[in-house]
Amino acid sequence: MKHLDLFSLLVEYHCKENLERCLPHMEDGKVHLHGKALDERRLVRDELHPGLENELYTGVLLVANGTTLIDRLSEGDIITDNLEDVHFEDVKDKEAFFRYLSLEQGNDGAHIYDGVNKKIARIYEFNNNPPIQEKVSLNTMVPNDFLSSDSSVLPRHVGVKTRLAIKMPLAYDHTATYQIKRTAYGNTGLGKVTHFGSQGLMEEFFFHYDPSSKGPFINEKQSIVGVYRSYERDEKGELVKVLEQLVGDPKEYFKR
Repeated sequence: MKHLDLFSLLVEYHCKENLERCLPHMEDGKVHLHGKALDERRLVRDELHPGLENELYTGVLLVANGTTLIDRLSEGDIITDNLEDVHFEDVKDKEAFFRYLSLEQGNDGAHIYDGVNKKIARIYEFNNNPPIQEKVSLNTMVPNDFLSSDSSVLPRHVGVKTRLAIKMPLAYDHTATYQIKRTAYGNTGLGKVTHFGSQGLMEEFFFHYDPSSKGPFINEKQSIVGVYRSYERDEKGELVKVLEQLVGDPKEYFKR
């Protein structure tokens, strides 16, 4: 049974579904919210600026492990849902995975993925404090420019779901977390896709408006490129970027 690469699938979904939802609201590669009844803190010159949430699409938090994770989370009071009410669905391939994401709209809770049996379920009630043996500084788990490309918004300002995404792999062995974030990053007004492991951020993808670029483009008409970055720990134990590349077609790029 072929393994599902959750990160690449979320990138493809973000490009195919979420960007498509935003395109009618985009000018010059940026989300503009003409006529939206938003207060001045959320709307500056009608653009969706970094740090603000894009409500045109639904965010995703996915916690991935094997068959025992949901029992371990329940025993540790990390999930408070009645397990008898948790319904797992088969996601054997990309089409089933995309269909699941499209039907599971809403930003409450998170999704548990059983990588052994390729099943997924939505959990509505999560305790945001999983058992971590040692306190961890967020500054060591993500790069300084994680929230804003100019590093003006510090990592300590990450939201509740991203904190949970960082903590879960630290609390449970062989666990990874994935997100599609709604918080705008960079200059397009869309959020990024992230993948966290026990080292912290492992890889991320985001959109960037660059009319001077020669591509490859995610959307050439809007001059939108896709940026992929991967991270590792160096010999000093510090999280460092080891790769940055432009992504054209996610299906081709993530053949790995």
